[in-house]
Amino acid sequence: MSCIEFPSAALQRLTADAARCQSARGGSFNATAEKVRKACEVCVECMRVAERGLQSKDFINGMQVADAVGICMLKNKCHSACMCDGDGFGYPCCVSVNDCAAHGTPTTEPFQDGDLIKVDIVVHHGEGGMGDMARTFIYGESQSDAHTQFVLATKCLLCVIVDNFNKRSTRNRAALESEMTEQYNNFELTSEYFVMRDLTGHRIGARMHLKPFIGNGNTDVPLAAGMTVCIEPVTVLANGAPTSSKFVSDHQGNIRSVHSQNRTAHHENTYVIDSNLKLQPLTCYN
Repeated sequence: MSCIEFPSAALQRLTADAARCQSARGGSFNATAEKVRKACEVCVECMRVAERGLQSKDFINGMQVADAVGICMLKNKCHSACMCDGDGFGYPCCVSVNDCAAHGTPTTEPFQDGDLIKVDIVVHHGEGGMGDMARTFIYGESQSDAHTQFVLATKCLLCVIVDNFNKRSTRNRAALESEMTEQYNNFELTSEYFVMRDLTGHRIGARMHLKPFIGNGNTDVPLAAGMTVCIEPVTVLANGAPTSSKFVSDHQGNIRSVHSQNRTAHHENTYVIDSNLKLQPLTCYN
């Protein structure tokens, strides 16, 4: 199944994903997953704040996005896991522009029309759970249909991975990583799109990054019912140019910024694994 679907099939797929998310958030969870669910609800609210400000152009730089997200968290009696010692990046959320793919530091540099802006939010709920999501927005007026299709394709890539995994007769860690590899390969068949395979996913709970780190081929921690995980394809639009990537990590190995030569997109959701070992989304919305 191709992940490149435009435009009606893609929008139907994203709408269905949001409906499943609403249903999943109303389900019954174990104690840890329930804390994550509550954090995810605040995560979605914060992302809506960022989206509205970017679409209206009320936010003109990354610091304004981060400040608004931080205020939204405080109103919900939560705080940003991005500011926690050990896991954090020092700001209420990450804001990555154009060739910065993920974990970018928000700055006061003005956005320009057509910029691809990635907002990555991790909420730490007062009860101890964390929720994680990322979205890519096109700022202002874009003159590039290629950018619009690229962002939509990245969203659909995540949907296709999860849909196909949930339809498999065997659902385990190996099956999920196999599905991710297959769809990443399909995604790259266009010769214009590439996936940064160093960033693929992780488990989340009381901390932001827990084992298993999904997509690295290490099966020491199996998937289990009640586990909460994040899947986050980070993609590169080549536009005919050669691609390269640069990773900058701190002394703890956390990736602070990820730069590539080309425009990038990042789409991430938190999922809970149900009793049938299917992935149910907790951070989707229409």
